Amino acid sequence: MRYPYDPELAAALPMMPEVDLSDLAAARTAQAEQLAVQVAAADPGGV
Repeated sequence: MRYPYDPELAAALPMMPEVDLSDLAAARTAQAEQLAVQVAAADPGGV
């Protein structure tokens, strides 16, 4: 099924990892780990 994504969001989709949602607990853990890496790498100097 295709959805009409906003073009700005659609451009970001290839950068997002595919997630297996058959095990929700593992998917949530993987998402939290990925988010932690991104937050740790963020540059707060421009805020």
